[in-house]
Amino acid sequence: MENKVREIIAFLIEHILDKDRDGGETGEDRAILDTLLAKGYTLPEIAMAFALIFTPEEKIEPANQPMPRDDLAARRVFTDLERVKVRLDARSLLIQLAQEGLIGALEMEEIMLEASMMQVVEVGVMELKSILQKVIVDEPRALFLTSMPQFSSLLERVSAVNN
Repeated sequence: MENKVREIIAFLIEHILDKDRDGGETGEDRAILDTLLAKGYTLPEIAMAFALIFTPEEKIEPANQPMPRDDLAARRVFTDLERVKVRLDARSLLIQLAQEGLIGALEMEEIMLEASMMQVVEVGVMELKSILQKVIVDEPRALFLTSMPQFSSLLERVSAVNN
């Protein structure tokens, strides 16, 4: 199909150049379409050729341009205050949620803001659970996040240490 599209593009360019030299109009779309169909080209091939020719240059991405990768995105660094205020297990859980794409960068910032404003000495997994329920406005998603096995196992360890 790719070769046929190239042939159609060559035909269209030749047709456009001929019309420009003759001072004629290139608006004979139906005649061009009929000629291409008579030559055995299919409508999808013709449509693709037209799209490639008449698509603005800025919309066509070069093939050799590297695709952006999400895994190269910057990672959030906790401030000294956040490291003191938010316990390691809660920070670890937040990092895991972010890396798995379960919370976004803005949600992470809102969570850390809420954690820093809490009137407790330190924010652990229990407090993180309530913060997530407050920050994540989509209730089913908040329920999913706070009922993940990671929360349960961390909460069990915290309650075992406290007892």
